[in-house]
Amino acid sequence: MRLRHIGFALLATGLSGLPVVQQAAATPAVTTKESHLQRQSLGQGVYEVAYSARHHELYVALAGNLRDPQANKGLIQVLDPDTLALKRTITLPLRAFSLALDDSRNRLYVGHTLDAAVSIIDMRQDIRDDARLRSTITVATKAPTDKYFPVHPRELRLSDDGNRLYMSAVAGDGNVYVIDTQQQKLMHTIEHMGKWTSGLALDDAHQRLFVSNADGHVIELSTQTFAPRATFDAGIHPVNITYDSATQRLYAADSKGHRVLVLDVNTRHPAGQYPTVATLDHLQGPLALLIDAARQRLYVTDRDGGQLNVYALSERQASAPIAQYPLKVFPNSLASDPRSGALFVTIKQKLHDDLSLNGQEAIVRIAHP
Repeated sequence: MRLRHIGFALLATGLSGLPVVQQAAATPAVTTKESHLQRQSLGQGVYEVAYSARHHELYVALAGNLRDPQANKGLIQVLDPDTLALKRTITLPLRAFSLALDDSRNRLYVGHTLDAAVSIIDMRQDIRDDARLRSTITVATKAPTDKYFPVHPRELRLSDDGNRLYMSAVAGDGNVYVIDTQQQKLMHTIEHMGKWTSGLALDDAHQRLFVSNADGHVIELSTQTFAPRATFDAGIHPVNITYDSATQRLYAADSKGHRVLVLDVNTRHPAGQYPTVATLDHLQGPLALLIDAARQRLYVTDRDGGQLNVYALSERQASAPIAQYPLKVFPNSLASDPRSGALFVTIKQKLHDDLSLNGQEAIVRIAHP
């Protein structure tokens, strides 16, 4: 499948390769907040962000200028999470898109969407930046005459014990790759995960992995056998998903349905479907999802709406947000500092057909959302 048929940003967290949907929405009776926002420009090709509690640092993946095929290098910018000041830059041989952090082991996993690979980066404080790359694991091959790889890695999810890394890969019929992080090698490929396989959510306690796709489905897999347990409907295009272990609910960002579906994955109907317990609205293009269990909040980036929505988590899940933060252009991925409650949002610019951008991409810090 040609990359231009998918849209560059779908391959990581964003959707800037897809058309913006203009939708009239009712104005919710919620608090709109513009204070406590701090913005820092970072460069071109900003994608995912991760927060290290161990080192009190932010790690941001940059893919660089996508118009320049010769500039095939990735960057990890290390920022001060209190000020967003740049502390240092780690240069990688491949463009950087997605991130997963194993803070206890000082390991940062970096997905290389355009190179069908994932790298392991040593984040210890006493390592030179040019010596941090531990290994790069390639999951697919291409012929010398091919411009693109047949699959495009997107989301990364790390098991609770850190011994497995799950990686979704966008394609006409996508895959999920299972990486043995101790051996640092590919241990299994789960094929036929549907059109534009994108979102991943992990429930280690019940040995199951959830995978979403553009067919409007979420597939539940056993993490022991990798066999499907169920396939159920989750809107039009559940581009990203996240799992709340406390309530055993799955949240699905239905980007084309302009909503987040809340599914009870502890109760299955005879037909194999999970009941929808709530629908979160006031959204135009929901994208990234982040649960703050301590504060009982769900954060949702509304890419097409240009804002961040905050929802209160409860047994009787309310559909309207309790707060909104206007971010103007395209809010992308999310991370948080559990101690302070600060939230970090990467900001994309419009990606044109020639792969040019309207300006510098950025990160925003939101204090006490």
